[in-house]
Amino acid sequence: MEITPGEEEPGAYKVTRTRYTHYNAKDFHRLVLQINNIESTDDVLLVQYRCDNKPREVQNKPHGSNKKDVFPFIPTKKSVLERLCEELKVQPSNKRAMANVEKEAGGLFDTS
Repeated sequence: MEITPGEEEPGAYKVTRTRYTHYNAKDFHRLVLQINNIESTDDVLLVQYRCDNKPREVQNKPHGSNKKDVFPFIPTKKSVLERLCEELKVQPSNKRAMANVEKEAGGLFDTS
């Protein structure tokens, strides 16, 4: 029986498998298996790491668009995260909730 997109059977699952190989260590692999329940939001994500040779230290590139580590990574303050969680309870839009918290703080650069 062939199932075309949009015609999934009730109770069916969609399984997606994605493989990654580390840019600097070709023997280091990551497999991501995503299992989605078509009828609900009960999804599962499995991640498996595998090294073909003996385990060794692997060097990573700097985070995000910061390729030279000129500026250090500064995590978001706990108080900001707590306020954002409170705002998300009354404001379902992530973008609007973030804008409200930023406005309350006086902008991005006036926060302390």
